[in-house]
Amino acid sequence: LAKERQADGVIFTLLKFCDPHAFDYPYLKEFLEAEGIRHLHLEMDDTQDSAGQTATRLETFIHMI
Repeated sequence: LAKERQADGVIFTLLKFCDPHAFDYPYLKEFLEAEGIRHLHLEMDDTQDSAGQTATRLETFIHMI
């Protein structure tokens, strides 16, 4: 889908400690790397404690792509 939509990158977000979704990431990461698609694994929690760090990581990813 990323290539079909001509996406420059993929952001994979998941809620911290949500194991069912975390199990998908290794397979997705392997696929994206094989296809040469840049990606960001962004683990979030339900608090605002890490909002600054999240914003910095997103800004850096955007500059990379």
